[in-house]
Amino acid sequence: PFLFATKKISVSDRALVQDVIPYMDILTNLVDKFRKDEKLAPSVRATAQRGRVILDKYYTLTDETMIYRLAMILHPGHKLQYFRDENWPEEWITEAVELLRAEWREYYKPAPEEPEEAPADAPAPSSKGKGKAAASGGRGTGRKSAQASTKNATTALFASISNAGKGTRDALEVYLEEPKLLTIKDPLEHWHMMSQSGDPSLARMALDFLSVPATSTDAERAFSRGHLTVSRLRHSLNEESVRTSTVLGSWANIPDLIPEEDFIEFIKTSSRRPRAAGAAADNNAPVAGPSGVAHAATSQNGNVSASSSKLSVSSSQATVIEID
Repeated sequence: PFLFATKKISVSDRALVQDVIPYMDILTNLVDKFRKDEKLAPSVRATAQRGRVILDKYYTLTDETMIYRLAMILHPGHKLQYFRDENWPEEWITEAVELLRAEWREYYKPAPEEPEEAPADAPAPSSKGKGKAAASGGRGTGRKSAQASTKNATTALFASISNAGKGTRDALEVYLEEPKLLTIKDPLEHWHMMSQSGDPSLARMALDFLSVPATSTDAERAFSRGHLTVSRLRHSLNEESVRTSTVLGSWANIPDLIPEEDFIEFIKTSSRRPRAAGAAADNNAPVAGPSGVAHAATSQNGNVSASSSKLSVSSSQATVIEID
């Protein structure tokens, strides 16, 4: 189960932020089952107990941002009922709802519509027939006013069973009062449809939160690329060079993000850079090839100088490409 959850969360095109808490809850229930099973060996139960401590540590980190909780509530298949099913304390649920309401009021709730003001030169209504209607003999306006009045009355009559009736209530409160929808498998598709036919403001808020990826990088690939970058022959690279090289390697997978021709030309030019006059021949002398560039750009103590930092970044990526 831990391997399964890791792979699901580690791949950015699969797991979204609303999947994190359910995965954590499933794993927590799993280790609790092992921890309480007295038929198991003490070492297994102790391991499960340690696993629960680690899970609680990372579960607590989800409280540092409201995104996790708000995404869960805005998922039509979860909403507040999920927290109650998982026995969350009621004060935790109340806090999450208040965070959601504050975010809705601050950034998404549409401003109330103000009644249209009559033009400044419009005649005041009068029962005595003064104004343009009286000047024209009363032709035209009386019939149109009667039609408009009848239309408004008819609309109000059927407002309770039409979308027009929902406009008088807060869209978020209506959503919270409705039961969760167990048939919703893809919340993004659901809210996209709602943005076309329902309340666009609430749909926009839901899409903003539900589209957040569970992780900003493919974790397993990042570890693998880091292993290729910091080999046993290049262990003196400082953390900035390693981080930059890893990020650049990830960007290289996105078409047209990095100018490939300029990048290759820079590597070729840098690898042929002549050695400074009078420099002693030692192991730090630049040699041809990407690995030689990386070696030359890195000092003996592992620090990259300001003049060679760009060179180190490019050569590190070149080494990764060469290995791939």
